[in-house]
Amino acid sequence: MILDRRGRIFVASIIAGAIVVFVAMYIGANRQAELLESDINIIFADVKLKNVDNVNNALTLNVIFEVSNDSNVVLTVGEISYELSGDNQFLCKGAASFRDIPLVGRPQIFSQSKSAPIETECVVVKSDTNSLIWDTIINDIDNIRWHVNGNGEIESSYAVIPKQFDQWL
Repeated sequence: MILDRRGRIFVASIIAGAIVVFVAMYIGANRQAELLESDINIIFADVKLKNVDNVNNALTLNVIFEVSNDSNVVLTVGEISYELSGDNQFLCKGAASFRDIPLVGRPQIFSQSKSAPIETECVVVKSDTNSLIWDTIINDIDNIRWHVNGNGEIESSYAVIPKQFDQWL
């Protein structure tokens, strides 16, 4: 035999200790996510016209979000995805993902503050159903009632906090 009785007990206690540590970390991360969920808000800040492509009948909108953090933990943005409507008409889907960037390089949300503006692009293709809103976007974007519905993932050093939002602007 490779291990005698005392050796097997020693190895079993190390394995049991590792399991206890990982379970405690899992419980702690879930608990932190529950506590932080009410302290985080994704704010629909603005919509701006970026580009009009008359050749392909497409226009690009900049959809701007901010994330507020009322906790004492520094957070980062993992991902934001949404559907954008203007004057109650669906226009496009958009997303911003920072998952491929290490935590240090992502947009930071310091404690008791807001993030820097997070700009995403949303491409609207002209069709028969959206031609009226298309012209309004180009000529009078400030008088459109915007609606965004989506979700985001905000991350601390070891917890992911899912956050849904449904806002008008």
